[in-house]
Amino acid sequence: MKYRLNRQDYLRMRDKYLVSYVPGVRHGTTLGYNYYGCRCISCADAIAEYRRKNNHTGTRQDYMRGCRCEGCTKANTMYMREYRKRKKPPKVKEKPQCGSYTKYSKGCRCDLCRESKRLYEQNARHVRKLRNYKAGCRCEACRAENAKYMRRYRKRVNERSSI
Repeated sequence: MKYRLNRQDYLRMRDKYLVSYVPGVRHGTTLGYNYYGCRCISCADAIAEYRRKNNHTGTRQDYMRGCRCEGCTKANTMYMREYRKRKKPPKVKEKPQCGSYTKYSKGCRCDLCRESKRLYEQNARHVRKLRNYKAGCRCEACRAENAKYMRRYRKRVNERSSI
């Protein structure tokens, strides 16, 4: 059980600890407490009275400041529900299926994945790369790419010679 002080004990204890008195300040005002930092009894009473009168409004901002009253908790709950509805669900990446190069590169060594790796590497070497033809590859894709290159090359040579 918590020990609660009666009013007189509280005032005596407060008098003992609140001794930051700032001279030249109009005491008993919230200005003295907030701006000048005076912690005398009259300034502390003034700020306590001000806080009592201007109580919070039951908003999420008050909840974020630490208030856990019913109104603030309800406001925060409503905000979080709306926030979760607005928030997009995370995208789920599809796992690669067996028979793909990606699955092979992740470690699968089944026949489908090995075949897809072989096809991928074969196509990757020959897709639109003239250097493969020059290196000796005579597959259909490399010959077609070489033919294209030669047409462009002859066209440029003819244009230069006609000038």
